[in-house]
Formats: sequence, C-alpha cells, structure tokens
Amino acid sequence: MFSRGAKLISLLEIAERAYTGTKLSENDWNLSLYRTIQSLLTRYSLRHSGPDRFFDIDDDVVDRFFDAAVTLLCELGVYCVTTNRVISLSEDEIRNGAKSASSEMDEPS
Repeated sequence: MFSRGAKLISLLEIAERAYTGTKLSENDWNLSLYRTIQSLLTRYSLRHSGPDRFFDIDDDVVDRFFDAAVTLLCELGVYCVTTNRVISLSEDEIRNGAKSASSEMDEPS
C-alpha cells in the first residue's frame, strides 16, 4: 500500500526529473497514454455504467479506478510539455502523495 511516515517527494526533485527524465515527443506520449488507458480499462474491469449510475457506485468500483490511476502513473509517469520529458514516479511516491493530500483535505481550516 503506502509507507506510513514516508517522506513526500520534493518539488525540487520533481523539477529535476522534468529535466532528466526520458525524452519523448508529445505525439508518442499521447499514443502511449491512449493505449495504456485502453489496457487498464480491461485489466481492472472498468466501464462506463451510464448516466443513471453516476452516484450509485460501490466501493469496489472506486477502488479499481484508484488502483488503475496509480498504475497509469507508475507505468507512464507525468509528461512535461515544457521539456518533452517524462517525470517518473514510484508507486510509493504516488500513494504517499495521495495519502498526504487526503489527510490535508480532511483537516478543518
């Protein structure tokens, strides 16, 4: 899952990865994104259930969508259009970031 108390990745580290990551054209990135999403929809058994089920979604479906999103970020990373490079992220970095953002949203102002 995620590491409790793990250190979050710094903004400077993200910036460094934006300049040192794998170089890729935007068209190649978009094609890879499309193919990966199609594969993840099948792998995680995800489909559009129609407008009548927008709010009626069970926890299993939500968990599968979240896991698919984490897998997408792990497999593809994040594309930086300024440098045409891929910012790679580990599963721990993604899950720890999501956990941190979730706890910040839960805290009252």
